[in-house]
Order: sequence, then C-alpha cells, then structure tokens
Amino acid sequence: MAERCRGVFVRTVAWSVALSVPLLGAGCDNSEEPSPSTDSLTPAAPDSFVTPAGRRYVKVKKAVFAPARETVEANAAQVAQETTGANGERTLSYPPSTPVDLRSLSVTELATQLRGRTLRDGYEYQEADLPMELAATVLKSLSSDAAAPSTAGSKPVAAAIDTAAATGSTDRYIIGSDDRTYQGSDRGWPNSTQLFSNGNGCSATLIGSRVAATAAHCVYNNGTWSTPSSLIPAADNGGNPSPYGAFSWSTISVPGGWTGSQWDLDYAVITFGTRVSDTTGWIGTLDTSSGTMRMVGYPGDKPTPQMWGKNGSVTSTSSGRRKHNLDIIPGDSGAGLYTQSGVQLTGIQSTQNWSQTCFLWICGSKSYWNEATRWNSTTYNFFASTGVWPD
Repeated sequence: MAERCRGVFVRTVAWSVALSVPLLGAGCDNSEEPSPSTDSLTPAAPDSFVTPAGRRYVKVKKAVFAPARETVEANAAQVAQETTGANGERTLSYPPSTPVDLRSLSVTELATQLRGRTLRDGYEYQEADLPMELAATVLKSLSSDAAAPSTAGSKPVAAAIDTAAATGSTDRYIIGSDDRTYQGSDRGWPNSTQLFSNGNGCSATLIGSRVAATAAHCVYNNGTWSTPSSLIPAADNGGNPSPYGAFSWSTISVPGGWTGSQWDLDYAVITFGTRVSDTTGWIGTLDTSSGTMRMVGYPGDKPTPQMWGKNGSVTSTSSGRRKHNLDIIPGDSGAGLYTQSGVQLTGIQSTQNWSQTCFLWICGSKSYWNEATRWNSTTYNFFASTGVWPD
C-alpha cells in the first residue's frame, strides 16, 4: 500500500550495524498531496523579510516539494547493502549518517550549521548573515554543558470533546510490551497541544502561543520540502475530528546544516500567523533527562489520525540526543518527549534505532531503542532566534 513516508536511514558503527529510521509516518497520511499551506500560496513573496528578532532573510529560490508518496518498504530494500571488513565483520551503510559534533566547531562553522533556512510564501529563504552571536552563545553553553533555560507552559481556557475508542495493533518499533494508550477521550490540556501534521504524516507540539516544534526530517530533506497542509490539535478520526480547528502555518524553519542525516540538527520551528494557544494552551520546555517521560503522537499503525500516549524513561543522553524506551511508531516523528510531572518538552522524536554485531555468518541479537533530538541550548536559542518565542 502506498504510504506518505520519508524513508529508512542507517548509521554505521564500527563492528556493528546501526539503523536509524526517521519516523515520518508509515501508514502515514494517505489524503491530499503535501503542499504549501494556505498562507504559502499568497502571490507576493518578498525578496527579503526581517523577523521580529531583527534577522534578515533573503529569497533563495522557489521551494521544491518532495514526491507525495514514498514507502518505507521501498526504501528498506535499498538498505541491504553489505560490506565486509578486514576481520570479517559485516556492516550495512545506507545512507551513511553525517555526524556533527557541534562542540568541536569554531564559532563561524557553528554559525554556518545554525544559519536559518525558512519556507515562506512558497519560497525558500536563507538568513542573510551568519548568526555569529547565536553561534557564540550556543558554543559557550555546549562547552560548559550548561542546561538550556526552562520555559513555562500555559493552560487553555476551553475544554475539548470526547470521542470513541480506537482499534488496531502492531509490534513493530515496540520496545518490550505495547503499553500505548488511546487518548481520544482526553482531548484537554496537555493533549490539546499535540498536533497532527496533516499532509506529511508527522506529529508536532505547541510550545508557545504560535510556535510548534517538530522534526526537521518531517519537513525538509536534501533540498526538498514536505510540508503539512494544516496542523490539527488533538485530532481524532472519530466524533469531532478537529475540536480546536485546523491551522495553517506561516513559516517553517530548519537549521542550515540539516540536509537529511545530521541527527543533532533534526528539529524544525513552525510558526503560525494567529495565536493557536488561546484554546489549546501550550507546554513549556526543560533540558532534563530525569523522571518519567511521556509522549503523545499520531502513530501510523492506528486509524489516521488518532492520538496515542506512551510513558517511559531516557536511558542515556549525549550532547544532542536522548535515547529512550518509549514505544514509537512511524507517524510519531516530531512529537514532543516531555516530562510527565512538569509537562515540559525535553526532546523532539527523531529516529528508531537498532544495532547488531555480526562476524562471518553469526549475528548477535538486535538491540532496539528510540531517539529524540535533545532540547538543549542549541534548540532553545534557535527557536528563540525567531523573535516570537518564548512567550
């Protein structure tokens, strides 16, 4: 069955096979073709614009949009590329990742990685000048491993509407037993902040009155954009499918260093021209790996769209990633990993991973985990550079 999905990516590790799957949504969204939002169809696209933060962006080219339908299964066939090392070890390597240790870069190099690439009015814009001040701030925080400032959430003023239960199940991408729970009967805060990215089969999370966080791989890869036609808070395919309405985005921005496999840069800023949060609220942010973690997304193995929640914990943290054991299905990409107690976003769902060591024809058992892009000083400052966040 044709599905709107992004593909399968493999990261190579010495003496082992390591697979990273960007979860753009298997079973994804088989409705309309992905296209610019309504806001993006306005005829008069300026040659440049200045953000509320005073950053000038210049028009680069008319945006190129990715093919509408692309299956994980089709791409998975390309993964089976096997190489044999000098000692007989076997390694799969499609496509190779491009790791970027941001801490090892100079200020200028980091500024190049963080230079904004923004989609607006159907055109791709680039930040006119290298964000040197932003890079210096981020590099200082990364070098000292300082936590990003925290932000508070905001509860809405309106209640949501209950809907019916869901069906369907799968053990794919599930770690241990499947303990996900259907959220259709609880569409109030904070579930009201969880957005269905209609048209590219991803999830997103409101972290400000008109700003949402999602994964970069959901919206941009190797020169092409995969944009949602709308974003729907607490979407559900039963009862009232969009209790808070459907919202068109105004701009979508990714780091300039992201092209498709630099996983520490797998985050994107979605801005809206209106205050989405007046009825939905938003959740705060916090750079932490402690405590019980929660995620609510729109997995592709369930009737589309339906919210499903899962709990778990972070198992390890690097400078730009959080490994965790929450159950993830394609379609959950871009969903916020947040603290259950304080309800603050601490990561953005990015990849599903496995590793396996093989020698000759003997392979050990596969080890599975999921990864979120860490909410840290890099993401905090990139989002803050929009000038419309934090509230």
